[in-house]
Amino acid sequence: MLLLLGSWGMGRRSPWVRASDPSDCGAAAFASIAGHHRHHISLEHARSLVGTDRDGTSLAGLRDGGRAIGFDARPARATYEALGQVKLPAILHLKDDAGHYVVLDEWTPEDVALVDPRVGPRRMSRQQLESSWSGYAVEFHPTATLRTRPPDFQALTALVRTLLPHVNPLLLALGISVLATALGWSTSFFLKSFFDDILPARAHDSLKLLGAALVAAGLLQSLLQFFRMWLTARVGHALQRTYGRQFIQHLMTLPMRVFDSRNISGFVMRVNQLDAIQGALTEGLVALVVEGLVFTGTLGIIVSLDPVLALFSLCALPPVLLGTFFLSERVRSAQLDSMTQGDEFAGRLLEVFEGIRVIKISSAEKGYSQLLLDKFDTLVKARHELRVAMLLPLLWSMLTSTLVIGAVLWYGGTRVLAQHISAGELLVIFGMVALHLNPLQRLPTMLLNLHSAFIGMARLDEVLKLPAEETRASSPITLASVQGHLQFDRVCFEYKHRRPVLKNVSFQISAGECVAVIGETGSGKSTIANLLAAFYLPTSGDVRIDGVSTRELDPRELRRHVSVMFQGSHVFQQSINDNITMMHPLRPDDVSRIAHVANIASFIESIPQGYNAQVAQGGANLSTGQLQRINIARAIMKDAPILILDESTSNLDSATERGVMAAIKEARKGRTTLIITHKLSTAMEADRVMVLSKGELVEQGTHEELQLRDGHYRKLFPR
Repeated sequence: MLLLLGSWGMGRRSPWVRASDPSDCGAAAFASIAGHHRHHISLEHARSLVGTDRDGTSLAGLRDGGRAIGFDARPARATYEALGQVKLPAILHLKDDAGHYVVLDEWTPEDVALVDPRVGPRRMSRQQLESSWSGYAVEFHPTATLRTRPPDFQALTALVRTLLPHVNPLLLALGISVLATALGWSTSFFLKSFFDDILPARAHDSLKLLGAALVAAGLLQSLLQFFRMWLTARVGHALQRTYGRQFIQHLMTLPMRVFDSRNISGFVMRVNQLDAIQGALTEGLVALVVEGLVFTGTLGIIVSLDPVLALFSLCALPPVLLGTFFLSERVRSAQLDSMTQGDEFAGRLLEVFEGIRVIKISSAEKGYSQLLLDKFDTLVKARHELRVAMLLPLLWSMLTSTLVIGAVLWYGGTRVLAQHISAGELLVIFGMVALHLNPLQRLPTMLLNLHSAFIGMARLDEVLKLPAEETRASSPITLASVQGHLQFDRVCFEYKHRRPVLKNVSFQISAGECVAVIGETGSGKSTIANLLAAFYLPTSGDVRIDGVSTRELDPRELRRHVSVMFQGSHVFQQSINDNITMMHPLRPDDVSRIAHVANIASFIESIPQGYNAQVAQGGANLSTGQLQRINIARAIMKDAPILILDESTSNLDSATERGVMAAIKEARKGRTTLIITHKLSTAMEADRVMVLSKGELVEQGTHEELQLRDGHYRKLFPR
C-alpha cells in the first residue's frame, strides 16, 4: 500500500512506501523510487513490475521493473565511497535476515539517510551500513519515456465506493445523533433556569416540571442513541457482509501465480480485520461529523453568551491539531507494524501446527516453541507500542482541554463576582465549553481509528485490485470437445526473474497415449503439469491442446477438460464424499462407481459413516495410500479426456503402490495420460517415457528402447 508520510530533513525526499509483507521490501523500495520521480505506483503494481514472490525480489527484477516504466536501471557492486557518485535515490541491498532492500536518499562521508520499507526514514552511520550492506546497489536514471503518474488515493476511493450504497441510513443515523446531542445541550439551560429562576423564587411547581422535563429529555436521548447505534450496527453488518463476500469471491478468481508468490496468512488476516474496519467506518464517520457539528454549534452558543470566553475555548484547537499531526506519524507506523506482525505470526503459527507431527518425531518442540514465542513476543510488543503511540495524542488533547477549562472557570468566576453574568449563565457557559472541548479530546482517537480503518481498507483493496484470471486472447477459442492431443513447441519457462525451469522443450503426445515423464528433482517435471493446466503460460514457445495454443483458451474452460492429481494433493476437512466430488452435485451411485474405479470403495464402505465420514485436517485419519486413492477418485470424477498424475505413487509401500497403480490403470482407459514420476515401476507402465534433465528433454522412447541406450535413463535406472 502506498502511504506517504511526508518528508524529513531538507529538500524533496522519497516517500515511504510501507512493505505489507517481509518479502515486499524490494517492491516497496522500488515504488518509493518511482514516487520520488513523481511516477506514483501502488505496492501491488510494483510487485508485478519487479517480479516479487515468496522469496522476495531479485536485482534483475528491480532492473527490469525500472526499465519497464522509463528508468535506465543499473545494478552494480560498489564501495561506500563510490555511493557518493551514485544517482540518488538508489536502492541498496542489505544482508540482514534473508536479505533486505532500502532506499538510499542521501549520502555523506560519515552517514547516510535511508528510507526503510519496514520502519520508515532513518539515518545510519557509515560503520553500521558497511556492516550490513551486501555491496550491491541499483541506480535509477530517469529517461524521456518516464511519465508523471499522480498518486492513487486507494484508501479514500475504496472508502467512498464502500459507503455509497449505505448513504441513506448513515444520514439518518447522523440526523438522530444531532437531535440526541441537542437534547443533551438542553441540560445546561435547565440548570440555568434552576439556579437563576426556580431557586430564588422557591417555585416548587416549576421544580417538578423541570425534573420531569429532564427525565423526559434523558429518556428520549437514550432512545435516540439506541436507534442510532442500531442503524450504524446494521450498516456495519451489511458493509462487512458485502465487502467480505466480495473479497472471498475475488480470491477464488485470482490466478495461481498470486497464491504461489504470497503468504496465504496475509489473506486470512485481511478478512479478520473486516470487523474492526466496519466498526471504525460506520461509528467513526458518524461520530466525526457529529462531533464537528457539536464543536461548531457549542462555539456559536458560547460566542452569543460571552465572546471572550469563546476565545478561551478556541485556544485548545491549535495545540490539539498540532499535537495530533506531529504524533500521528508514530501512530501510523505502529499501526502498520502491528498489522504486519499479526500476518507474520498467523502464518508461522499455521505452518508450525500443520507440521506438528514432524516436529514431535524430531523432538523439536522446544526449538519451535521458542520460535513461536519469539514471533508472539514481537507481535505483543508491536501492539503495545501501538497502544502507547495512540495514548500520546489523547493525553495531549486532555491536558490542553483541562488547561482551557481551568482558564474558563477562572475568568468566568471573576465575571460572576463582578456581577457581569449570573451563576446560572456561568453554568451554561461552562457546560457548553465542556461540550465544546469533548470533540477535541476525542479527535485524536477518532482520526487514528479512522486511519487504521483506511489502512485496512487499502490492504483489502490491494487484493481486490489484483486482476482476476482472465482469457489471454481478445476472442478466446472454445473447445466443444477435446480429443487429448498435447504438444509442447519449443517451450521455455522461468518464474519471473528466476533461473529457467524449462529450456526449449518440444514433444507431442497422441490422444489416448500414456506417457511417463522421468527426471531428477528440479528438472521441470511438475512445471509441465502446471503449463498444461494453464496455471502459467510459457515464457516463450507454445503449449497446444488439440492444436490450439493455451494462450488462445480461457484457462477455466480449458481445465474442464484436464484432470490433475498433483504431488501431495490436498484433502479438505469435509466428508469423503465432498472430497471426491469437490462440491459438484453427483448422485451417490456415481460416487460409488468412481470409488470402485479408484480402488477405495471397499475401505470407505467398511467404516461406520461410509462416504459421510469426516476427513481430519491434512488427512491425519487416513493412510497415505487411502489419501492417494481419494485423490485419484477426484481426478476420475471430472471424466476429463486428459489425465495428469504428478508423483501419484510417491512414498508408498509396495503393496499400497500396487493397489494405486491398479486404480491408475483403470482410470487412464480412454484418456491421454501424463504420469510424472521418479519410479521405474511406474515408468514401465507407460507407452512412452520422456526424460528431463535440468529443464531439457534429453531422451524419449519406450522403456526397452531407453534401457538399450547409454543415456540419462540408464543412469537413473541401471539394469
